[in-house]
Amino acid sequence: MKSSHLFFCFFFLAFSILRADDGFIIKNYDVEVILLESGEIKVEENIKVDFIEKRRGIFRLIPLIYNTNNKSNHKIKIDEIHVNKWNFKISNRGRNKEIRIGHPDKYLSGLQEYQISYKVNGAIAQYEESDEFYWNVIGTEWDVKIENSSFEVRFPYAWKDKIQNIVTLVGYEKSNYQLTVDTLKQNVISSTQNIPLGPHMGLTVAFEIPKGLLPDKVVVPSPNDDSSYQEDTSYDWMSIIPAGL
Repeated sequence: MKSSHLFFCFFFLAFSILRADDGFIIKNYDVEVILLESGEIKVEENIKVDFIEKRRGIFRLIPLIYNTNNKSNHKIKIDEIHVNKWNFKISNRGRNKEIRIGHPDKYLSGLQEYQISYKVNGAIAQYEESDEFYWNVIGTEWDVKIENSSFEVRFPYAWKDKIQNIVTLVGYEKSNYQLTVDTLKQNVISSTQNIPLGPHMGLTVAFEIPKGLLPDKVVVPSPNDDSSYQEDTSYDWMSIIPAGL
């Protein structure tokens, strides 16, 4: 990579933590990421889980403040959160955004599917020489296996000949194991195969963005802003998948 920042400053910038008591198997974990010209990121996660034991709820934790090698207390904002066909409630808990999904008095088992979407502001690393996209599309802190996973990262069509140094990393946290599982077609980077992941393994996509394509500076609102609160009460289904970014 041309920039030395990419592997060291934003290693596993954002990761989804999916923990369990070995009571389920993740059958499919598919992620779609859209990078906007504003520098914002829209993320949609589709997770298909086979529950062997009964579970009650999902807790999706997304850190809003974290450290990099070059900057401490880096802030991002998560908003426009939605969980399709499930009850959910959003709140700020310390340095995290917490999404509670389901009903505490209802259980379920067997095959369940979750579609979680949200927008991220401030996640792109901006330096004097270039800007950098570095996103852990599937995180490393789960103790269950993922039988199949896939990703798609889409950026503005006008950038299709300008994106440089695309890298896909598969492995454990703080490992730099590179695996060629991606393909670039026009303005879309996607996986060329279903990727099985063992416990505590993750999948990261990174690339360099030349200066001039993104705004000079993206202003990130305070992570304590509660304006993004949403709640969907149309369903009462539940299962447990704590997760964090």
